[in-house]
Parts: sequence; structure tokens; C-alpha cells
Amino acid sequence: GRNAETEWSENLDGFSTFKSHAPPANKDAVSMMWHWLDVPILLSLIGICSAMVSLATKMVMNYDHTFKQYLLSLVSVEYEWPLYCLYSVCMALIACFLSQLICKESVGSGLADMKTILGGVVKPVLLSRRLIVAKALGLWLSLMAGLSVGKEGPFVHISGAVADQLMKLAPFVHIRRQDSKRLEILACACASGVSATFGNAFGGVLFSIEFTSSAYMVRSLPKAFLTSVVAMIAFLFFGVSDELSLFKGENVSSFTLPQTNELAVFFLIGVGGGLLGIFFVFLVELITTARNNFLDKRKHSKNMVAFRRYALVGTVTLLVSSAMYAEMSHIQHSGQGSFVMLKYL
Repeated sequence: GRNAETEWSENLDGFSTFKSHAPPANKDAVSMMWHWLDVPILLSLIGICSAMVSLATKMVMNYDHTFKQYLLSLVSVEYEWPLYCLYSVCMALIACFLSQLICKESVGSGLADMKTILGGVVKPVLLSRRLIVAKALGLWLSLMAGLSVGKEGPFVHISGAVADQLMKLAPFVHIRRQDSKRLEILACACASGVSATFGNAFGGVLFSIEFTSSAYMVRSLPKAFLTSVVAMIAFLFFGVSDELSLFKGENVSSFTLPQTNELAVFFLIGVGGGLLGIFFVFLVELITTARNNFLDKRKHSKNMVAFRRYALVGTVTLLVSSAMYAEMSHIQHSGQGSFVMLKYL
């Protein structure tokens, strides 16, 4: 039979068929008040949920750091490296296994999936509950393995899926039935996901504008800002905003205007950065092509593809964890720091 969850639906018409939510037929005070407050309340809940995902990630990594220190304290120095690598490889393999078991569509950053959804093409499984679980577990275990997978994509995707699940609740289901309204809320959820990643509300709003596929409705700006600000307030409430912010605006030193020779150096740095960016994109394309060929289902059996996937994850994690342990050991033994540097988040 047909599985609606895994099929693509092309019924959403983006932002072109916007119809404002009509006031309720009954004019009682409660219904009228809910008519004006339903969207702000929904956006606030999305912001809080996004903040909770970020806070949960921070807590998991703190516990993981403590456990790693305890684990390494149980063995002598010569066994620390194999134990650290074994732990990292196990976490990566478990992340790969759970992602494939719970929701295969949860692999990857999720940014491309959300961009497609905001374009009006929705695959229900990409906004499902099991995707949220698989995405969160995969992210946490990958970070515990020491892999620099990045949190922005998963947070944005999780926030979008959480927003869609909240819109399934009875008080908000009327919003979900309106395609354009639903996509507006999902765009705001993307903003809260970025705010949860970088600890910056304005960055989330700007990202939601950039991320929209074709057009951005100006009326969505305050909604996206509200969602992002609520996420930041949640951070302040739990007292972890400083830990989550990538950049802090305190103690900004004064500076003078650059001289001509300095501008020339800045120009060369910009050109060099651009060339390195081109090389990086080219390198990523080569690696991605090689990976896709290595895991091509048309050339290999299902079991062989699964074996190759786990072998690839294990090999990459082993190399990364070995390099990380060597760097941490060098920092510790050189007297520049301690093993607390393992708190890489």
C-alpha cells in the first residue's frame, strides 16, 4: 500500500495563496482573544522548544566530558589513546545505527530539506516525531564522538519539525491547515533554530530571510524576531546565554582607521580567503562524489552498502579522534592547558 509519510506532497503553494485567519463566528471574548494570541503563543512555544534542544545538547556534552575524564582516569597513559579512539568510534557507529534504524531521512544537515519544504514541497517524514528523535540522538552521539558535524543544520531541521508537530495540536491545527500560514511558521522556526545555535536573535531573523526559497513576506519579520527573542530569553532564564554565544559584545576595544598598507594586506587576505574557499568547495565536491560512488546502491547489494557505511564512519572517526587526542595531549603536556580542552563545544 501507499505510505503517505514517505511520499512527496506538492500541494503547498508557498506564500502566494496567503489567506488571513478569519475571526471566529462566535464573538465571545475568549474566542476573540485566542484569535489574536494563537500565533504569538505558538511562536513562543517554538522558541522555547528550540532553546530546550540547545540546552539539552549542552548538558549532554558536559556529561560526556565528565565521563571521558573519568574513563581516561581508569587506565594508564599508554592506554588513553586506544580507549579514547574506541569510545569515539563506538559513539559514531551507534549514531549511524540509530539514524538508519529510527529515521533514514534524518541523515545530513537538514538545511536542504528545510529549504525544499519552504519552497512548498513537503515530505511528511521530514517533519515527523521520529525524525526529531533520530536527528537529536544522531547529533548528540556524533558530537560525543568528537566529529565536527555542526549544530546549525540539525537545530534548524529539528526546530522546523517541532513547529510542525506543535501545529498538529488542537489549539493550532487551524494554522497548519492553511498552507501559507504553515510555511510562515516553519520559516520562523528556522530563525529560532539559528538563534539556538549561535545565541543571537538577529542572526536568526537574517537567516530566515536568506533561507526562504523565493520570496519573503515582510509581515513575517516580527514573527521571526519574536521566536528568536523567546529562545534567547529562555537562555537567559537558565543562565547559559554566555556559554552559547559565539561572540560577545563586552569590552570592545577602540580602534583606529586602517592605514593604506593595512588595507592592502586586508585585500590580499580577502583574495586568499576567496581562493581557499573555491578550493574547499572543489575538495568537498570530490569527496562527496567519491562517497556517493562508494555507497552506490546500484553497484552494491544492500548488505554491502550497510557494511561500507559503517566502515566509512568508523574509519573517519578513528582518524579524527586520533588527531584530536594528539592535539589535546600536546596542549596538556606543553603546559598550555589541561584535558579540560576536551570540552570542544
